[in-house]
Order: sequence, then structure tokens, then C-alpha cells
Amino acid sequence: MSFIERIRKLLGMQLREPLPSSHQREEQSDEVLIFVIDESYDHIDEYVNWDDHADECAATEAASRIFLNRIKSEFDADFEEANIGPGADLPAFVTAIASNVVPLIPCDLPPAKSLTVM
Repeated sequence: MSFIERIRKLLGMQLREPLPSSHQREEQSDEVLIFVIDESYDHIDEYVNWDDHADECAATEAASRIFLNRIKSEFDADFEEANIGPGADLPAFVTAIASNVVPLIPCDLPPAKSLTVM
């Protein structure tokens, strides 16, 4: 039995069924996304008091919510959770900061004329 077949068996999947993958939001042609790394990750004690929470998971969630609320107010935008770590967890939040993006430098403008100041 191959490695992939063993993983599929372990996950209870049929051989032809695709392996699960994490869905990561990607930019569409008409938008610009901004990803903000969750600064509370591995710095929980800078955001919450450990004694106020039942366990590490609860403290992590509370710290992440505090950081999320800060960036929501700073950017005045809604964010979605994301994980941008290549092969390891790196929690982040993502939002679209622009839509219907147009080129900044149009290619078909005539050359600018110089102005003479008197």
C-alpha cells in the first residue's frame, strides 16, 4: 500500500476522492487584498490575562479577538480569518482594501506638455 493510499485509508477516504486542502482566499482581478498577521499569536499574555480563561485555547481565542477588533477599527473594514503559514500555522486576517482597481498609469495618454512659469 502506497503512502497516499495509507493516508486516504486513515482519513476514511475513497481512493479517487481528492485529499482535503485548506482554502485560502486569493485576489480576484478586480480587488486588492491585505493580509495582517495576527500579532497575538505566541504573544497571548500581551493581550489577555491567562487567569481569566479556562485553558490555552480560550486565551488564544480571546487574544485573537482583541487583535481582530483593533485592526477592524484601524482599517474600518471587516476581516476574515486566514492562515498564511507555508506548511506551519501563521494565523492572519484578510480583507479587500480596494475593488474595481484601475491602472495607475494609463498607457494611452498623450505625452504631457511642459508649462512655462512667468
